[in-house]
Amino acid sequence: MIDKSILSAQEIEALADLPPREVLLAQLLGLLMSPATKLVRLLNEPAASLARLLNAKVQKEGKPTEASA
Repeated sequence: MIDKSILSAQEIEALADLPPREVLLAQLLGLLMSPATKLVRLLNEPAASLARLLNAKVQKEGKPTEASA
């Protein structure tokens, strides 16, 4: 009995197949955090793109030697 109702054998088997409580909570937390994580990545992308662009420019031009500095 759960909540004053009698469960069938199929319902008991379905309950037995559920993952542990901790796993279900972790999955729920992941679902709740997913939109926030995507937003942070979206907001971070312009700065990351600029950093990659500047790094590529430095790599292409090469580092100045001490003689030319």
